[in-house]
Amino acid sequence: MKLTEDQMDYLKEVINIGIGRSASVLNKVVKNRVILKVPVVQIIMIQEMEKRIGWNENLLSIVSMDFKGDLAGKVALVFPSPSAVKMVDLLPDKPSPKLEMAQLRTGTLNEVGNIVLNSLIGTLGNLLKTRFRFSIPRFRELATNEVTGLFSSMSDSFILAETQFHVRDVDING
Repeated sequence: MKLTEDQMDYLKEVINIGIGRSASVLNKVVKNRVILKVPVVQIIMIQEMEKRIGWNENLLSIVSMDFKGDLAGKVALVFPSPSAVKMVDLLPDKPSPKLEMAQLRTGTLNEVGNIVLNSLIGTLGNLLKTRFRFSIPRFRELATNEVTGLFSSMSDSFILAETQFHVRDVDING
């Protein structure tokens, strides 16, 4: 898929608006100022995905969600697993001692993914004046080389938006 410069600018703006909306909601969740930046937006081929999202990590923490409507697809928020642990550490309230770290990370990342992904797709729907139905976000940890399997049936190209979360002097890449 090849986009014109104007189309790419429009896509970047849609993503920036969605990211801005999700930052506003995340501010309330972590009870601190969340800055989300989208430094890079690219269209990539599935063959490029592994090396682009790998961050040289063995495990990636992924929250994915399907959407349907006038457009259909899948969106995912992908973190190197160490960044996912940092995200959980930003919670303002002490977790219940009954929760294991894996449960806490799953719940936290599902919620963050839900906020970010719904904001992005919701913004796209608002701008296109259409509605989407969303699946429930699903968290999983996968090896870098397994990630393309999540998307291989969808398309041969993808929109990649590399984002940096910044909260309380902590940088989280995703």
